[in-house]
Amino acid sequence: LLIVLASLQLLFLMAEQRNLTTIIQFKMLF
Repeated sequence: LLIVLASLQLLFLMAEQRNLTTIIQFKMLF
């Protein structure tokens, strides 16, 4: 679970830097 939370935080940081596309792709994966 810790690894998943860490990956989520990384994705959120990347999304803030770039756009919400990363979050959309993450949701598509799950």
